[in-house]
Amino acid sequence: MSTDQALTPELDSGTVPLGTRIRRVLAAPVRLVGVLVVPDRVMPKLVREERSVAAIVALMLCGLFSAWVIGKRIDMTATVFQEDLAAQKKAGPDYEVKSDRELGEEIVKQRTIQQVELGLAAGLLNPVLVLLLGMGVFVVGRYVGGRPSFGGALAASAGSALPIAVKSLVVGLMAWPSKILTPPDVSALRSVAVFSAGKLPFLRFDAFLLWSVILLVFGLAAAAHMSRKRALTTVVVCFALFQLLTSGGTR
Repeated sequence: MSTDQALTPELDSGTVPLGTRIRRVLAAPVRLVGVLVVPDRVMPKLVREERSVAAIVALMLCGLFSAWVIGKRIDMTATVFQEDLAAQKKAGPDYEVKSDRELGEEIVKQRTIQQVELGLAAGLLNPVLVLLLGMGVFVVGRYVGGRPSFGGALAASAGSALPIAVKSLVVGLMAWPSKILTPPDVSALRSVAVFSAGKLPFLRFDAFLLWSVILLVFGLAAAAHMSRKRALTTVVVCFALFQLLTSGGTR
């Protein structure tokens, strides 16, 4: 009779101990902070291990925090009254004056629309943009002769988007003390750290976006297995084209 069976059952090699899981969860925020502070050391490791989930989750959470803070304080009263006054001037004597109840309903409707847009931008649009940027990193990396994997390209994209998460957090904290925020107030908050290097629209820069561009240099270099100098040239050219295309309609 065979006696090959062990007297004590072996531990399942596929089971990860609870302590290890906790350490991995706690290590994620440290790793993300490392990407922001020392990208030359942490970003290559992030890309090599194809880690993108934590960065995307951080981007969503910070964006949703900012959307929640602004959404609770946004007031569309002035905007609705201005729109009603403009419509009244345009229509002249034929304009049907709205009652206070109708104006109140319009204010609630516009406020709800703004809240939904804020939530969708944070919870849906930002992750989609990270995915599109990851596809762009993959394609550009291949085009310039690199050998990126899609997982590595997505990790580079997600890591380089972390400054946008920081900006969302900053905007949310800046908005917190306010009791009421009008649309112009929200626009002013979103323009934090935006500066202009000249009168031309494409010379208008967001410091957090430039931070992302710097991180992307390290990410592209690691994802495409190319030198950082070559990655810098590639990212600068792509960023310049992006600035020209996105500011083409601005006056």
